[in-house]
Amino acid sequence: MVNYSVSAKSNITIQGIGVVISTEYQQGNLPTVLSARASGQVAKKPQQDPVTYMDLSASYNVEAKSFNNCNGSNVPVGFIQELELKIVETYEQIKLGTEVKA
Repeated sequence: MVNYSVSAKSNITIQGIGVVISTEYQQGNLPTVLSARASGQVAKKPQQDPVTYMDLSASYNVEAKSFNNCNGSNVPVGFIQELELKIVETYEQIKLGTEVKA
């Protein structure tokens, strides 16, 4: 018996920072965990250091509706909340695509 895996990847922008949301799961099933990777220069206020680099790595469990892990530096205010919304949107798109093909 051959098990087929499906890879899904979405490239988006949050607060001007490039984000890749991805997952891999068995064909015929839905993913439970989606991963996110973000990095880029953060827009700062004039009185702050003009060049600040942000880096973030996270995995989100859509069934538990929580992050399994989230590591980063210089993450802007509100970024995690926006990321969670985008991850859920990506999951919903995968879900719709799976229903259409089933």
